Amino acid sequence: MTKSTYVLLFGKLRQYVSSGRLNMVISPEMTPQEFREAVALEIARLCPAFPGVSELKSSAVATDRLLGEGETIGEAIEVSLLPPVCGG
Repeated sequence: MTKSTYVLLFGKLRQYVSSGRLNMVISPEMTPQEFREAVALEIARLCPAFPGVSELKSSAVATDRLLGEGETIGEAIEVSLLPPVCGG
């Protein structure tokens, strides 16, 4: 089973998708790593300058909360990719 999901992009990821949002059809059984890989393919399709999944490797995946690597996306309508942030 698949479903339509909005993917919200933050931080440096927005430089590749100016709207900061993708509409993708995904499986609720996807793990965060599988989700990152699917999002990387979609961003690369839209923006050939995108360097690939390594750009997303350290991004957190969140629905209504941060997901652990062993969890699945579930029935979320929106999923956020949150790149690491550094500051002082």
